[in-house]
Amino acid sequence: MPKKPGLYAFAVQPPHMDFPPSSWLFYVGEVGATGSAARTLWRRYKEYLDELDKNIRKKVGTYLYRYQNYVRFYYCELDPKVIYLKALESNLISALWPEGNVKDYSASTRDTRRAFS
Repeated sequence: MPKKPGLYAFAVQPPHMDFPPSSWLFYVGEVGATGSAARTLWRRYKEYLDELDKNIRKKVGTYLYRYQNYVRFYYCELDPKVIYLKALESNLISALWPEGNVKDYSASTRDTRRAFS
């Protein structure tokens, strides 16, 4: 796990012996948009693991616990001086509608998403 800023996502990827691989994306996030050297992908992943017993983020924690053997953590290192991480995160969330993300949607997407919730 890199000690760099970037985007990350959690997905459930159950093993299906007789089917092609499939994943279900349930959360997208960013780390390092503030430019803090302490906020890294490695640190953020560790925070999620440390919070499992505390259930701070109910939706994400529920998925991490329920599907613990099938959760995959995907990440992409990005330089916050070159890419505006918050905007990229918001665009991905608005396009993909991950179930674990409750906020961070664009205003137009938020209203549409509520109609389907």
